[in-house]
Amino acid sequence: MARHTIQIPITKSSNDDLNIYIYEKEDTYTGKLLDYEKLIVGTTTNKLYCAKPSTSPNAPLYGMGLAWNGDLIPKDKKIISARLYLYSLKGHSRDIRLRYTPFTEGGRIPTYNPFRRISGGMATGWDYINISPLSDNSVVIYAELQFSEEIDRQRELAYYYGEVWEIYSHRNANYKPYLEIVYDDIPPEPPTSLYPETITLNPRDTIKFSWLHNSKENLQQKGFTLQYSTNGGSTWTTISRTTSNQYYDMPSNTLPTTGTVLWRVKTLDSNDSESEYSTASFTLGIVPQKAPIPISPISQYLDENKPIRFEWSFTGGSATEIQSKFDLQYSTNGGNTWITKTVTTPNTFYELPEKTFSGGNVTWRVRTYNNWNEVSPWSENKSFTVIGSPPIPLISSVSNSARPIVTWQSTNQHLYELQILRDNKIIFETGTIPSTSDRNFKLPIYLEDGNYLVKLRIANEYNLYSAWAEKSFIISTVKPTKPIMSVYSSDYSVTIKTLNTSLKTLVYRDNILIGEVINNNFADYTGENNKEYQYFIRIIDSNDNFSDSDIKLAKCKFSGNTLALVSKPSEFVKLKNGLNANPKKTNSFGVVGDLVYYDGRKLPVVNYTEFNSISKTLSFYVKTRNEIDKIIDMINERETFLYRNNDGTNIYGSILSIDYDDNETFRGYEIGFTITKTDYKGVQYD
Repeated sequence: MARHTIQIPITKSSNDDLNIYIYEKEDTYTGKLLDYEKLIVGTTTNKLYCAKPSTSPNAPLYGMGLAWNGDLIPKDKKIISARLYLYSLKGHSRDIRLRYTPFTEGGRIPTYNPFRRISGGMATGWDYINISPLSDNSVVIYAELQFSEEIDRQRELAYYYGEVWEIYSHRNANYKPYLEIVYDDIPPEPPTSLYPETITLNPRDTIKFSWLHNSKENLQQKGFTLQYSTNGGSTWTTISRTTSNQYYDMPSNTLPTTGTVLWRVKTLDSNDSESEYSTASFTLGIVPQKAPIPISPISQYLDENKPIRFEWSFTGGSATEIQSKFDLQYSTNGGNTWITKTVTTPNTFYELPEKTFSGGNVTWRVRTYNNWNEVSPWSENKSFTVIGSPPIPLISSVSNSARPIVTWQSTNQHLYELQILRDNKIIFETGTIPSTSDRNFKLPIYLEDGNYLVKLRIANEYNLYSAWAEKSFIISTVKPTKPIMSVYSSDYSVTIKTLNTSLKTLVYRDNILIGEVINNNFADYTGENNKEYQYFIRIIDSNDNFSDSDIKLAKCKFSGNTLALVSKPSEFVKLKNGLNANPKKTNSFGVVGDLVYYDGRKLPVVNYTEFNSISKTLSFYVKTRNEIDKIIDMINERETFLYRNNDGTNIYGSILSIDYDDNETFRGYEIGFTITKTDYKGVQYD
């Protein structure tokens, strides 16, 4: 514990504002006062006086006042002594009255009761007065002087007999009075929140001792002393550290495996003051392992063609225990017999290779060993189902035609997928088709003569796929006579004409099927404005054998815009003008997602999908009500629209509503609608 001494200067001093008469001589025979000395006292003097002019009990008492700044007295410290040091030019031999009262420099020192009597007087030269009573090695400083909001603190000294006591005031250059305070630092309180306390701990683990340092002076912990006893306090082991850490980690296996531990701790603050001990206790014990917790597989369907991974959670009896070994058992007959896999490893998983099981239910369990080779109980029994992929299908035949039919045989089919390859490149694939009954598939495209490969696989009810079945085949057909085609460009369409033929005739534009020639004519009203296309026709006989015409170029060119149903592209509405301006056309693109709100969050999160949204908002002016009614009728058909823009961009999409306003000034209608782009697959094969 550190002891400190500070000096607090006197900041104000004063005499009474009276003339003081001191009688020096007395006639021995008559008892009369013969002479006196008159002292003229002012507030600026560097001397202070305390006197009583006569021995008469009614004679006035003239005093002096001294004051200091009480805020300089240390707070929250243990005050040992408080002494007022004075330099006396003329000492005195009797008691002093010490009063606590404010005063004004140059004014009379006020009377104040109660007062405190200091015995013993004062010597000439430096001497001191204990200004506060001592008790139990501590000093009582009056509360109103220690904590008052006033800046100045006063002490009035009163003298009560016919002598003059002279001291130097704070105005003197060399002998200024001062207040001396001796104090000790306050030691910290005993630590609190001790841990561990009244619990059972495993000595194999690191044991963390912790506490809270309690300093009344808000000083940081500088160090601690921790003691522990395993024999009821007969002997103690001491651990001392210089650190601000309010904890100590005892290494594992320091303490016995069983018993009670008494422990205590005291702290040292940055003033080197030490607290008293705080005491706690706890018990020791080895907590046995618990059974491991199975994680997977549990109640799952697993593919026999893939490795099966077993996982569990090790549950040791203490934090420092780790798994050193495990016994994994599995049974395919409900637990009548078990197969055991024992592996020395800390890994809490084990993988069996594919084809270990061949379908059916599997039951499994596991037990673990810790790093002391202690074994846990068996875990709960868990089970799962092994499922196999369906057998590979058998492709029976592929017909020799331009649109061949693929036939196969399969077992446990719920889905199938078919691909056609040429020169190792996929030229057609079906994607996944759900069906338990299909065993043949006719290609929707026409194949040129040549060599091909067909691949087929199926999936069962568990969505497990078989391996791919493959079959090579050759297309070699007798072709019909090559057709002759004429192509004519016009404003809104391209017209296709052929010679008279009884065979089915399909029209292709840029190698995409767009329709069929009827009565030797076909008009294409779906092309983009001013875009040149490659056209050809294909004639097909009853065996699906085909022959193609020469390719010819053509394009349509139109002003304005058109709107029609894809099923009736020739029955379009012309949309050319806006009201006193060009038509308004606004494009929009966005992704599709939902805003999801969660408790505890002020703002949502976005749940995105894979979808996009593309639309075009349009505004036109039409002259007649018939044009509006025609668009309304098309919307009522609830079919896909084709909008052809004069900038060459076509949109296949949906229109759900139309807005229109009567304009009496221009005698027409301003219309507005939005077409949202939709997925359109075009003309399909039969």
